[in-house]
Amino acid sequence: MASDDIRAELEQIRAQLEALQRAEEEGAGPARDGGGANGPAEAGGRTQEEAAEAEQEGGSELLNQFRELLDSLDEELQESHPTTLLAVFTLGILVGRLLPR
Repeated sequence: MASDDIRAELEQIRAQLEALQRAEEEGAGPARDGGGANGPAEAGGRTQEEAAEAEQEGGSELLNQFRELLDSLDEELQESHPTTLLAVFTLGILVGRLLPR
């Protein structure tokens, strides 16, 4: 019985696949460039191209902020005295060892 159900389901899936393939061949299916009949698909009120541009701008903005942070840290390290940095590092090690795990 279970094999009969599986066979029937496979036949239904094959019929659906054939129908989709025929519809695509006839041009009734969605356009291959993703545009469809209503123009480009919208994502959140914007086209996909606008969404991709916004994502790239956001990524480049984040990268710029990260670079600014690294530049400011580099400047602070260069302006600090080496003995101060060594003392802070040593205190960090001591506090880390004294705290319970």
